[in-house]
Amino acid sequence: MATVYPRDLVGGSSAHLRAGERLSLEQLLYAASLPEGISAAYTIADYVGRTHLGGVGDDGIAAFVRAMNRYVEQMGLRNTHFETPNGFDAPGQYSTALDLAMIGRQVLRNPLLANIVSTQSYRVTGYMGTGANTVPVYHYVTNTNELLGTYGGANGIKTGTTYGAGEVLVASARRGHSALIVVVMGSQDRFSDARTLLDWGFATYKWVPLSSRQFLSTTRRATSQAAYTAVQSWNLDLTIYVPGPRRPHYWAGTIPLDPYPLFGELP
Repeated sequence: MATVYPRDLVGGSSAHLRAGERLSLEQLLYAASLPEGISAAYTIADYVGRTHLGGVGDDGIAAFVRAMNRYVEQMGLRNTHFETPNGFDAPGQYSTALDLAMIGRQVLRNPLLANIVSTQSYRVTGYMGTGANTVPVYHYVTNTNELLGTYGGANGIKTGTTYGAGEVLVASARRGHSALIVVVMGSQDRFSDARTLLDWGFATYKWVPLSSRQFLSTTRRATSQAAYTAVQSWNLDLTIYVPGPRRPHYWAGTIPLDPYPLFGELP
């Protein structure tokens, strides 16, 4: 259970959290993820930074931000740096569409977080008072991601708006075995832009089952043959691009990393 301190109520609270209120981290994740959960994000950072990362007092938030930066460095994301736990504009804070997509993919790999970001509305429960005087406090929050419930297969992930970044949306959708993540930044209509990108992705790429043996059996041939870029990423995802305007596009996996060329025909 984390306590909301006055220092956590930065820029107000769209979930209407109160100073002195106590909430579980799971409830705070709903409050941070569905609306523009600025204060909930600060409360999480404050609590985790002090409880698990060695932060003392106000330094808990800074300790959490340092841990955020260590985490993205471990992910190999070299174009992201955090200065705040909530995404507010700040000198030295930056990211890219690709990095946000990679972070979004990590969110979807966590069952709890994946369920939270796909939820359209939720009743966040906190508590005020102590002992016999403890009373529940309810906060009804709605997901600001308008794709949920309106776009087929939409299942996340997060909206954000700042003066520097404009309208931002990290959106995801799954249809059968096909899954896409798109990122819109600096948009004037992020939901329309995301729909266009998702429609293009689902229409352009075909997901087919592939095995590592199919690649091990692929032989090198002359460069005049169709060239395939096989990508073995750190999580064993495999991505294939079939070039040429008259050839179908095959996509199995997610983001290309550390590419190396293979030549040959698909079995």
